[in-house]
Amino acid sequence: KDTTIQRQEAKKADVTIVMRPETWSQIAQGMLAPYDALFAGKLRVGGDIETAKDITRHLSDPRFPYVSPC
Repeated sequence: KDTTIQRQEAKKADVTIVMRPETWSQIAQGMLAPYDALFAGKLRVGGDIETAKDITRHLSDPRFPYVSPC
């Protein structure tokens, strides 16, 4: 098979979420609420705020299974 690789400019993200690995671990384990992390300055959000709220709800809802970031 012939494989072709093309370079393309990355699309701009709708939402950017920044946190330390230990903060992610605490959130994933249910030890830290995402909103508490945000207000404590341990989590930063940029971009589309409504989409960020949806992501935060997903992180804090125990009905959703844990998905490793790596």
